[in-house]
Amino acid sequence: MKIFYIDPMSYNNLAVYDYNLLNNNKEFDISLFGNINFSYKSIKGVTFYPLFRYSNKKKVMKLLSYLISLVKLLILILKNKPDVVHIQWIRAPFVDIIFINLIKVFSKKTKILFTSHNVFPHNYSQWEKKQYIKYYKKVDCIITHSYNSKNELINKVGLREEKIHVIFHGLLNYEIDKKVLEKEKNRLKANYKLADKIIISSLGVQSKYKGTDKIVEYFSNRTDNNNYFLIIAGKNNDVDFTSIKNNKNILIEDRYVSDEEFLAILKISDLVILPYRVISQSGVLLTAINENVPVLVSDAGGLAEPLDFGKIGWKFTNNDFQAFFNILDYLLENPDEIFHIKNNKIIWEKVKKNYNWEIIQEKTFSLYKSIINA
Repeated sequence: MKIFYIDPMSYNNLAVYDYNLLNNNKEFDISLFGNINFSYKSIKGVTFYPLFRYSNKKKVMKLLSYLISLVKLLILILKNKPDVVHIQWIRAPFVDIIFINLIKVFSKKTKILFTSHNVFPHNYSQWEKKQYIKYYKKVDCIITHSYNSKNELINKVGLREEKIHVIFHGLLNYEIDKKVLEKEKNRLKANYKLADKIIISSLGVQSKYKGTDKIVEYFSNRTDNNNYFLIIAGKNNDVDFTSIKNNKNILIEDRYVSDEEFLAILKISDLVILPYRVISQSGVLLTAINENVPVLVSDAGGLAEPLDFGKIGWKFTNNDFQAFFNILDYLLENPDEIFHIKNNKIIWEKVKKNYNWEIIQEKTFSLYKSIINA
């Protein structure tokens, strides 16, 4: 059985997903058509083609490059007639709809599977939403990473329940330079005198949709307590840091951070906060679980679902930021609660079993077989 696996965004943590999902494949003839910036040299049992080259280009040239890649891919699909085309991300919905329409016309036996990592793009327009709805209705089958996302596709898009399959996103484990990682950890500890501090972090792109503005609001008013150190690391999109930028207990790294820097911060953290307003699932959350770091999350999307398998942190109702503030108050006054969870190896192993890549691969491959035989 021939599978064409398509991921135009296969770099950084998105490449980690592709690698872990497909590695050690022994069942299918899988070709991965990915980005030229793919982070891995090879994947066992998979042939990799660096087809997408748009990411280093700008504006019109970016779109043109993406379009050329889709044309090349369409020619390969029509020539090879794969049993399944599995698409991970789309970059230009209007063009992507035409692409799958052409597959359906000229390669009728090919099934099209789409993994919906986010039901709709962040900060989407109504036009984008309409295009995504059209796309969802055109594909044969959809994978989501949470039951919340499945319900959203049923209720907001109007899809049939049997078209949607929930397969969890696995834990993210980066291949990094360990010497650089240790050097960065030691630098942070030495430069900011972190001993005896509760280290809290907010990682990744910083934006209002991720609730970063509420993190700023809380800590701008938290002047009576010096037992914490907050690290905000990631490129800032739309949040005003003015009220906290002079706080000696806060480090703001408003820039892209490398994988080594990201993991160094995560490994020294005692609590990761994710007060997102909108999300389907979070790579930061899944990496935090992999590193046994307690989390404080909203129940947006699938963020709170890991807590159903074991108490690895705290959750609050989406947009109830007073509850978010109250939990932070409690944890800063009762830090032993954080460390009790952080050191509970049994509960972490219990939760991690649900996000095991071997199980996720098995479920994905079983889905390939079922849609081929449908």
